[in-house]
Order: sequence, then C-alpha cells, then structure tokens
Amino acid sequence: MFIGAVENAPLTADPAEAKAKVDLARLAGFDTLRVSMFWKRGNGSVIPAPDLIRLQNAAQAAQLDGMRLIVSVSNYNSRDTPLTYLSQLDFAVYCVAVARAAPNVTDFIIGNEPNLNMFWMPQFSKPVFGFKTKKVRVKGKLVKKRIKYVKKPGIDLAAPAYERLLATTYDYLKAENPNIDVIGGALSPRGGDNSVGARPTHSPMTFIRDLGKTYRASGRTTPIMDAFAMHPYPEKSALPPSIAHPKSTTIGFADYPKLVKTLKEAFNGTAQPGATLPIMYDEFGVQTKIPRGKAGAYNNLGTKVAQDAVSEATQADYYRQALTLAYCQPNVVGLLVFHVSDESNGNAWQSGLFYADDTPKSSVKLMRAATEAAAEGTLSSCSSAKGPTFLDSVTLPQKGAFAPDNTSWGGDLTCKKWCTYVARLEEFPSGKPVYTLKADGAPNAFVPVVFPPEKLPIGKYRMVVRVWAYGKVGTAVAKYGTPFSVEQSPAPAGG
Repeated sequence: MFIGAVENAPLTADPAEAKAKVDLARLAGFDTLRVSMFWKRGNGSVIPAPDLIRLQNAAQAAQLDGMRLIVSVSNYNSRDTPLTYLSQLDFAVYCVAVARAAPNVTDFIIGNEPNLNMFWMPQFSKPVFGFKTKKVRVKGKLVKKRIKYVKKPGIDLAAPAYERLLATTYDYLKAENPNIDVIGGALSPRGGDNSVGARPTHSPMTFIRDLGKTYRASGRTTPIMDAFAMHPYPEKSALPPSIAHPKSTTIGFADYPKLVKTLKEAFNGTAQPGATLPIMYDEFGVQTKIPRGKAGAYNNLGTKVAQDAVSEATQADYYRQALTLAYCQPNVVGLLVFHVSDESNGNAWQSGLFYADDTPKSSVKLMRAATEAAAEGTLSSCSSAKGPTFLDSVTLPQKGAFAPDNTSWGGDLTCKKWCTYVARLEEFPSGKPVYTLKADGAPNAFVPVVFPPEKLPIGKYRMVVRVWAYGKVGTAVAKYGTPFSVEQSPAPAGG
C-alpha cells in the first residue's frame, strides 16, 4: 500500500520551494503526496495561471523525488457546490484540464466531504412541519399551546447530487485517459442524519447507502469510481485509532468491516464494485502539543482547536497503530496523514511530523521506521499483510546514460495473479509521455516491458510503471525507474 500525506505546501510559485517541501515528505518515509485543486464556477478548461504554475511545480517536484502525486479536485466550499447539469459538466472539464496540465498524475479524488454542509449544500430537502395543540402546565394551570413538529423530514439531496457529479467526472476522465484512477467518497467519519438539526450533515453510512440507491435508480451500466476514500479522524486526538463504533454510524479505522459491509449493501449486484472496492484512508491527523521553543512559528495557540493535542510520542504511536490497522485490512490500498508540516494557525491543524518552521518533531523517526517496516512486510504478522498480492517484482534499468543510437528501452515485471500494467517512457522531470505501453500479465509469467526500437532525442528520461490487479485500477502500484540521460557520444580522440 502507498503511505503518504495530504500536503498543499508544494503548490507554490517557486520550483525550489516546491522541491524542498516534497523532500520533507521523503524524509518522513512517505512515497505519496496528495494536493488539492479547487474548481470555481465557470473555470471549465481554463486553470487560472497562478494555479497552473503551482500545480506544475508540485508535479515536477514529485517527479524529481519519484513520489506518487494524487490530486483532489473539489469545490472550495458549499457556496460553490456543483448542482446543475452545466456546473457538473464544467467541473468534469476542469478535472480533464488538470489531467492534461500534469500528465504524470493519474490518481484523482473527486470532491471533499460531500456529506458535510461545510462543503456541500443542500444536504436535505426542506422538511414539512405541522402544528398541534397540546395542553401544558404553566404556573400550575393547564393552558393550550401550539406546538410545531416535524411532519415529514427532509430527504437526502447531497448523495444523489454527488453521485451525478462523480458519474460525469468519471466518464470525462476515463475518456481522457482510461488508466486514470477515479476515487470517490472522501467522506467525513461522522454526521447527524438530521434534516432539522442545527448543522445538517449525513453520516458516512447513510451517505453511502443513498449513493448506492441513486446509482441503482440511474440504470447506469458502468462504474462511477475505481476506489473509495474515507477520512477516519477520531473524535479527538487523545483517542487511539483502534477505537471502534459498533453502535453508531461513525466510521473509523477499526470500523473497516462496517465500511466494507455498507459498500457491499450499496453496490453489490451492479456494475459498480462494492465489497471488493479498493479503499484509501485519505486523511488522518493527530495534533501535537507545541513546545515553548517553537511557539514563535505559530499563532492562535490558545484557541480551543489547538488544545486538542497530545504528545509527539502519542502521535507517533497512533500513526503506527493506524498504519498497522490499514496494513492488515485487505481492501485498503493506501493511507495519507494530515500533514507533512504543521499549519502555523492554531485554528487549523498541528498534526504534521514537522513543526510549522519545517524542523522535525521526534515522531518523524518513528513514523519513518513504520513506513519502512510496511514496505519490507514486517510491520505486522496479520495474515492479510502481504502487500500487493497480485505483484511479484518490477525491474527497471538502472544505467545512468545511453548513446543516441541505443534502441533498447525497457524492463520487466512478474505478477502473482492476473494483472494489468501501463508503462510510460517520460521526459524527465516534466512527466510528458514519450511512449506508453499497456498490456496484461499472466500469473507467474515473466513479462518483458519493451518500448519501440526507436532512437530518443538527446535529453533526460524516466520509466514509470503502474501495475494493478486485473480489472481493478484502484489497486494501482506505481514504480519509478532511475532517471537516465541520452547523451551525445564524445568525439574520437584526434578527430
């Protein structure tokens, strides 16, 4: 599984700063980063120039470090919720524009916590109220009082609207590149399911079920997502990720069986996988207390939000617990912590492995040790902790330079089960594809990955291979070869 962080710091106008921020993620042991792009009504195929520069700098920095980059595309807040057919079409076209601007990005999360009114409105239709007269005792006397009550609660509008957005965006991204991994959900772990509450929200279980009902009613015969994202935050930082919620609709790490069961109920028997749908934990953060010597890098540390914090040792322990839980859950393909570095505003999140000034917390070394153990297969002895069960090995060339007349470009891979691979020979570090190959690999068969025997222009290149279980692009594993150069042969001595 991939292990990384949600971090927008590489989205900067300075390429050197973007590289430095990605380097921090590498130092923590991460192999993946998720950045956010925000659609605004009317953007369509035009990415504002400042946003485009920041995206391309982040994508290039990830390329330089061999990091997998995931892009989350969402509306910024509920005021920009894409509800109409035209606004959803505009959103989908914007996603295609992002894919074209960063050709090395093939993982897209669609939306952010659409089960919350902070990001998606309306959540419910308007409830119908009735009135009845009831005798109540006031100062010892019985008096008649007109009481308002809910005659008919509001129905879920958020899940059906999000389903339509997800379906439209899926179709547009797949038309652009069928190998793009479209990830749906990105749900908050909690919600009230109360249309007349002070804050109208949906629990993830209700939202998933209503998503499935809408999908079934649509008659659609193709999927709407390749994987499902979940934000398994605990109620507070002091609670370990091992706490389950058997008697509520909340979904955390320890509620994995409940999540899989709900996805199964929602989608099994349709063209959209349910019980076997790959799952990624897209956001999980544990805030730490800020020592006095680092307080100068922060503001608003006296707020209530900032008080929800634990020691760095506890943060490291909880991150390892979360990683171990995810590692042992068969459908889980990745985990992203929130963030690499703290946000300086105490009203935001101090859950990074580095302080706001980018100096390391004591939890960095422990987290890196956990990610290395996961990569080596020694993090846990649970029976399901076998890594990508479909992939055996990938070999890419390690040579640093080639002559222009070389025509042998390729590597090889072996899968334990039927798999599909897409191999790309890319310009480095732009990620612009030069050649792309796609094929299936039979179980335990040596598969040569050979590009067309053509000469490459002088320049720098890299081979990137994405492999996934046959028919399940959401399980994709990315492998990055060593960058190499095609150089002009030196002239013979005395020539």
